Amino acid sequence: GTEQKPVGLAWIAVSSKSNLLSRKFVYGNQRDINILRASNSALNMLRELILAENPSLKENIFGEKFD
Repeated sequence: GTEQKPVGLAWIAVSSKSNLLSRKFVYGNQRDINILRASNSALNMLRELILAENPSLKENIFGEKFD
């Protein structure tokens, strides 16, 4: 890697019709683990976007709220 593009650098973005969320992540130097981390980060960002746009989804089927 370089200073501008270090090993483990990943830019991830998710979007909807009304929002765009992008983040920079710098993981370790193990490619296989970085792929898993990036996948988990992308799914979590998508979850955050969905919840931000649909606050009623913050309640689960038992009526408990979560973040």
